Amino acid sequence: MQGKGAATRTNTRSLSVALLSLLGALGAVAAIEATPVAAAGSPHRAHRAQIVVHPGDGLRPVHPGLFGVNHRYPYDGFGMWDSSTGNVHELFDRRFAAAGFRAMRFPGGLVANTYHWKRAIGPLPARSLNVNGRSGEPLANGFGPDEFGRFISERGIQAMMLANFATGTAQEAADWVEYMNAPVGTNPNGGVAWAQERAANGHPEPYDARTWEIGNELYQSGQAYWMGHGPIAERARKYVFGGSTTFKKQRVGKPWDHQYSAAISDGTAAQSFQVLYPPVKPDKRFIVRVDDKLWSRVREPSGAPADAKVYELDPASGKIHFGDGVHGAIPPEGDVVRATYRSGPHDGFVDFYDAMKAADPSIQVGSSFRNGAFLSLMGKDRPYDFVVAHIYSHMPPRGFHGARQFHDGVMSLAAKRANVVSDLRHAIRRNAGSLSKQIDVVVSEYGMSFGRHHNGPTRNYVRSLDQALWVALELQRWMKLGVTLAGKQSLIDFNRSHAPSGARALGPSEQALIGPAPKYVASATARAFRLLTPTSGDRVVRTAVQRNPSRHIYSGKNMAMLSANATKAPSGALDLSVVNKARTWRIPATVAVKGHRITSATTRELVGPSYSSYNNPSHPHRVDIRTHNQWVMSHRMKLKLPPHSVTVLKLRRRAR
Repeated sequence: MQGKGAATRTNTRSLSVALLSLLGALGAVAAIEATPVAAAGSPHRAHRAQIVVHPGDGLRPVHPGLFGVNHRYPYDGFGMWDSSTGNVHELFDRRFAAAGFRAMRFPGGLVANTYHWKRAIGPLPARSLNVNGRSGEPLANGFGPDEFGRFISERGIQAMMLANFATGTAQEAADWVEYMNAPVGTNPNGGVAWAQERAANGHPEPYDARTWEIGNELYQSGQAYWMGHGPIAERARKYVFGGSTTFKKQRVGKPWDHQYSAAISDGTAAQSFQVLYPPVKPDKRFIVRVDDKLWSRVREPSGAPADAKVYELDPASGKIHFGDGVHGAIPPEGDVVRATYRSGPHDGFVDFYDAMKAADPSIQVGSSFRNGAFLSLMGKDRPYDFVVAHIYSHMPPRGFHGARQFHDGVMSLAAKRANVVSDLRHAIRRNAGSLSKQIDVVVSEYGMSFGRHHNGPTRNYVRSLDQALWVALELQRWMKLGVTLAGKQSLIDFNRSHAPSGARALGPSEQALIGPAPKYVASATARAFRLLTPTSGDRVVRTAVQRNPSRHIYSGKNMAMLSANATKAPSGALDLSVVNKARTWRIPATVAVKGHRITSATTRELVGPSYSSYNNPSHPHRVDIRTHNQWVMSHRMKLKLPPHSVTVLKLRRRAR
């Protein structure tokens, strides 16, 4: 695997070092040679692929925030946080550090759509409950804004914040910006000095949270909340400008509980409930039914007879208060309480944007809506800093049979899905005009996913080496596109059989980069991050794959097997990443570097027995990284790229 002419270029002083390095690499070379080779006549054997790197053609910087994760606050951060000690579990911390993540989303996505941050600060016993944005169940706040803020500050991690649009207000979001970012002694929003509150909670220094998205996937009908289930264009208008929505016979709940059971009377005196989406428009008709029987609104039940079916309403909070059986009747045990009301007025994105920017003009505020209706309504005059894209793999093209064709179909989709970023940028330019130069695309969730009822061709396919290949392909493309921020779904999760009920409703647990406590197994994808996360300041350089082997797959199309990307560090060293999508082909390739020659190379390969292999507590290193070093002393070096692998080469260079 030495470059041509390396021996003649090695001087006497360095010869012994070169020989020792070569001997150390023989084991790794032998391991590569032991990988099964495709039968004679396979397309990749006819011509050696050539990967050409042009270090002088710097394209754009690599943004560290691209190598981020989506994290979710409940259940003590899904088991990564120890509330009894107020710190992260040590083994998890080691796994996290090894992967090299550079950004983290908080407090999550769907689960955090109804997150009220003020309930999650201060001493643990004084914190109240939040509501699961999916299941409506109550959630504790052991891992709150301060725990998150301290975690990212100590590790130099970039924050990706999500503000509550579904049940929150622009003022609440602006106060949160102040809490996270304002220096002590300042109070940009007036009222409570939130920076001083943060200092009282143990963290005088700001957390410097720069990126704030407003709501998660609110364009989906299942996440419409106060916007209701009208047409998408109507919901987009409400998202942009705010407004009101009428709900008929909606089950009520509690401030901390939106489950169906929260609307059922327990038969006790002086019960209180709350509409799901306060405030209530006071000038619109408000109707309460108990077991489908109308009850009457009064100023206060204290003057009502014992059997009077009456209630009191606070429009601002949406609180419904019933009698105690002496003054006003008690709703019978087991009866369901429903309300018909006009919810609102609610703030829209433009209100959130203005209020949050007033709290800290340096932050970036972006939209969870990215459809044509949103872009058209915002137009060329209304500012926004970014739009959020969630990019999942989808099912492969129809016609696949078995795991092998499923693999081929998924790999063939990778470039198309990654290019959603480009398509969205074009749409922004068409609608925003000159403003589009300042509008970014943030990918705050992505990964391999096939819908709720499709786990892939094997039981653990979503946690397999194929997930790592998929992520590597997306990251390669987004480096070239200059994506600044992305969050792989998700950082950590429970095993589904042991997960709390609310966690089981949040998508496949197999998506997790780090496995559950107590083992915290590093997934194949976590190890891909370990390979791909570059040092700060690297730049993408032009890279081309010539004579790229391809194969005709079941969909009728040809799929190129190799995908390559290179970055250059300030020192001049190159990091070349190559993904081999082939199921069984070990592909010979030559790396050719323009300019200064390669002096030495460190090769690291993410490999496993199969593309469907995955790590678990019994076999935590089934998919792992193997490393070897070699002298090159040439502009060219030869490789044999293992099948279904990610290979990263550190190429050190110097002038002749």
